[in-house]
Amino acid sequence: MNGRFAVYHTPAATSELALFAAGWLGSEAGTAAGIPEDLHRDIVRIPRTYGFHATLKAPFALAPGTTGEDLAKATAALAADFSAFRAPPLDLATVDQFIALVLREPCPAMNDLAAACVTELDHLRAPLASRERERRVSQGLSVRQEALLDRWGYPFVLDEFHFHMTLTRRLDDGLRERISGFLGHRMGHLIGREWRVVSISLVHQASREEPFTMWARFPLGHPDG
Repeated sequence: MNGRFAVYHTPAATSELALFAAGWLGSEAGTAAGIPEDLHRDIVRIPRTYGFHATLKAPFALAPGTTGEDLAKATAALAADFSAFRAPPLDLATVDQFIALVLREPCPAMNDLAAACVTELDHLRAPLASRERERRVSQGLSVRQEALLDRWGYPFVLDEFHFHMTLTRRLDDGLRERISGFLGHRMGHLIGREWRVVSISLVHQASREEPFTMWARFPLGHPDG
């Protein structure tokens, strides 16, 4: 099948966090933030393409002979092997000049879930294209990250994984401070409290020019109550 797939954590579409993110990534949020609409569109262009999410398995093409249905079945089976869990509070932070939501403290359950998505679905992933490998290496990877790239198709996995939900492109210090202040004010009631991870999402991008869209959401198998 053409295009790329990825496995994400995405909040429920009707949750306060998802609704806020949809508004922020929408076309009219710049006015509320006190910035021109064209600047706002540029700031959120990349996260809008990928959708509001945390990456568990980064975008990849399917291996030859593999279908989206094959991947969906494998992802559903993986999800069924995990229990829903409570995650630490989210905080706004700067991640490589992006503004993102990150976990306040380590979360072994999240790390285990992400690691399983990377390793247990890897047989369905096409080999990394040489051009993509060159692009990644040119960004200045560590020896460990380059080894992970070659083995798993992405450098920021396993011990290099850090949960984050991106809200902007890279910003200069002044603009980042301004946008962080706005988001912190508007999101104060949404962050700083524990939350539950109850599902994983399989998403699809038909071409590099199009946004990722939901393919299927799979519940984690055994709610922890």
